[in-house]
Amino acid sequence: MTEIKKAPCPAATRQGKSETIHHTQSTTNPRENQVETRTRIKYPNLLAEYQATGYTLGTLCDHANVTQELMQAILDGEEEPMLDEMRRLYALFSDFDGFSGYSFDYFCSPVLAVVRPYTNKGIARAHKLYTSLEQAVDAANKWGASRFDLERLRRAVDVFCKLRDGHMVTYAQYRHALNDADAIYRTTIPKAKRDRRGIAAH
Repeated sequence: MTEIKKAPCPAATRQGKSETIHHTQSTTNPRENQVETRTRIKYPNLLAEYQATGYTLGTLCDHANVTQELMQAILDGEEEPMLDEMRRLYALFSDFDGFSGYSFDYFCSPVLAVVRPYTNKGIARAHKLYTSLEQAVDAANKWGASRFDLERLRRAVDVFCKLRDGHMVTYAQYRHALNDADAIYRTTIPKAKRDRRGIAAH
């Protein structure tokens, strides 16, 4: 099994970085940074969630009950979704991980939600992600993990490394990275160990 190496934890200090989102090229998902360069998107957090989960366009269409052409136009900011369509999409991404702090207002906001690593809140979030990744990587290296889970971990580590290096990431990227790390830790450690610690697998 290929061992996953940990990234060093960032210093808990403010960094004098610009508030411009860096245009970095993703090595794991070619759609990942598309949201950073497009300014006419009406629902940027919807697009960010779509990119962070890796759902297909067809999955969004099935849940919103719209055609692929209409769904693509909504993502491109060329069509306005109906309220019930947005609620169904919100439920889809909510069911993806059940992560707290995921509100309908955030989902529908015209402002892209980001994590800034040089603010106190951003520093705290980076450390929280680091702690979760440390547990998940230790569990994966000790007890093994599926290829799918290893890929999820690598994507989560990539998000943390961007924060560590002073780059902003979308809130969607952060929350899914954190959820993946927590979920992999819970499901990787042996059941007997989970029972002793009172950790639920799901």
